[in-house]
Amino acid sequence: MDGEAADVAEQLGEVRRELARIAFAEPDPLRTEDRSKRTAKLSIQREELERSLQEQSAVFRRELAAWRATPAALCDALPNGRNAIVDLLKYAYGDHRYLAFVMAAEDCTVHRVELGPAAPIDAAVRQWREVLADPQALQNRVDARGVVVQQLVWAPLADALGSASRVLVVPDGPLTGAPLGALPTGEGRYLLEDVAISYLDLANDLLEPPDASATGALIVGGADYDAEREGKTGERARLAPCNDGGFQALEGASAEADLVTSQWEKARRQGAIDRLGGAEATEDSVTEALRGKALVHIATHGFFATGRCRSMLTGDGDGFDPMLLSGLALAGANQPPNPLAADDGILTAAELAGIDLSGTELVVLSACETGLGEVRSGEGVLGLRRAFSIAGARNLITSLWAVPDAATAELMDEMYRSILHRRRPLPAADALRKAKLALLSRQRASNQIRPQEWAGFIVSGPPSRPISR
Repeated sequence: MDGEAADVAEQLGEVRRELARIAFAEPDPLRTEDRSKRTAKLSIQREELERSLQEQSAVFRRELAAWRATPAALCDALPNGRNAIVDLLKYAYGDHRYLAFVMAAEDCTVHRVELGPAAPIDAAVRQWREVLADPQALQNRVDARGVVVQQLVWAPLADALGSASRVLVVPDGPLTGAPLGALPTGEGRYLLEDVAISYLDLANDLLEPPDASATGALIVGGADYDAEREGKTGERARLAPCNDGGFQALEGASAEADLVTSQWEKARRQGAIDRLGGAEATEDSVTEALRGKALVHIATHGFFATGRCRSMLTGDGDGFDPMLLSGLALAGANQPPNPLAADDGILTAAELAGIDLSGTELVVLSACETGLGEVRSGEGVLGLRRAFSIAGARNLITSLWAVPDAATAELMDEMYRSILHRRRPLPAADALRKAKLALLSRQRASNQIRPQEWAGFIVSGPPSRPISR
């Protein structure tokens, strides 16, 4: 992106950052009306800039063309072999219901599969997620709840999927947080052992051609959330409604980042490596270092607004951007924010969406609940997953709950060996699945199967090429 389009993109980034600053400053009751007017004005400006960018940018025009794609074009975009796509939709017809559109590459026929009322499916998914996120839950309890989801969601798709061994899933509603590969399939086996599953935010993302390869890596871990930020003025505005008790230091984050750094250095890949941690892992420094990297790995707290924080951010809904509900905590996130400063220690999904990540092959967010966001039926997850996709990153690995440090390190080490060190490196989706299967195999050998430790990480994005050497 260059010329006038680059200027528009920069203006759009500034507007998104200003909206984030306003949202995360605690409202002054005496200035509520001014804040609402400012937010509404900025929201209109953001929409105008986005329209202008669509007119000027080839990337935006390409996305617009993808929206007009036919089923035949989607089928042609499926990788060779036994591949299929499943597009799930939650819709209102009296009560809310789910249906799935299924297309396998072998015949390119679109099958409509009614899954039934949404209420029992949503309840089953929530109950399964609860035990998956519980490190103390026993395997039989986890699997028992998974069986219910399998019968409600996956079993009805079997005929339409045929012999597909690789499935791209476009989830909707609470299913956006369901790690389908962990569904039990009988006789102590799991779906990921028979089917490779990855996710798309939108079916049309399958049509996005890869951008020119970037080089180098950005590795972030061990951010000092208590670090003083430059430009602090002592304003009383604070993040208390969004951050009760503060972000606690992540014990394994620095070691994890060091492990990934070592893996990259041993592989001798092209491009420099930026390793940020401690007080240096600020919002500004991370934002600057993101551009032009082939690999991005960030080990930190994911931020997802709930309860009082959600109420504070949504307000009356005027000009509200749901992508402000999720983000990444960086250095200084525990400090009182200055509403006039650009760096508040929280890098929101709205801000990330404005960064040019074209050419970035893989972003790994090793943090709690980075895969979540505001769910809107038919629009995917308006959160970090969608933000990185909009920014141009090809594949994104996120976590759905807090995975124990030891299991995370084991998965990441195995995954990066497949991505960086093999004679024929694997794409991210295949590498993550291989790492999960290796961990599951070791657990099975010790008779201590714990889906909680390998199911939490999922990969989203269209099928990708390996990271360039």
